[in-house]
Amino acid sequence: MRYQGKITEWNDDRGFGFVTTNGTGERYFFHVSELQGSTRRPAVGEVATYEVVAPAGKKPSAAKVRYASADRVSRPKRGRPWGWMPDAVIAGAHVTAPTWLIASGRLPMLLVAGIVGMSLVAFVMYSVDKRRAERDAWRIPESNLQFVGLAGGWLGALAAQRLFRHKSSKPPYVHTFRLFGALGLIAMIGAARYNLADLLHGL
Repeated sequence: MRYQGKITEWNDDRGFGFVTTNGTGERYFFHVSELQGSTRRPAVGEVATYEVVAPAGKKPSAAKVRYASADRVSRPKRGRPWGWMPDAVIAGAHVTAPTWLIASGRLPMLLVAGIVGMSLVAFVMYSVDKRRAERDAWRIPESNLQFVGLAGGWLGALAAQRLFRHKSSKPPYVHTFRLFGALGLIAMIGAARYNLADLLHGL
């Protein structure tokens, strides 16, 4: 877990100082060797982010220290590949296709419950993964997030990506997500071709 605070004491000759955590006032020692992402020497008043480590028999100290300004520079905001228009088109198809297929009797009404249920599952999974990412905690595998979209939760996953700005800019992930959205539609139309509604009624 990363914390944020200010460098409240620094001895440049000896290459060490102390950083104080925002909100708690906890004070941690750190050595210049723990500074990452910049060659600029630390200075009192500088805002930094860091992890807290507690080696056996020693007091907790700050590690992997980075200037907050360096974090912002190293993580530029990226737009969604090709914008949101392709997703809007696929989302429209995910709404109109099942509506038409159910109305024409080619798919059962139960499909609506499945789509809604899986979309809620996908939305919650993205929300949880977003919070874990912010805390540098254990993450939900990307394959699981993609699978829940393919399994019927594509609309919920898209809503979560847009709302939380999570998994919304990395090109490989976004393109795979769109491909799975299209595959889900193909599977739905294929099921309608074999009149899944009649098959279920016959069970």
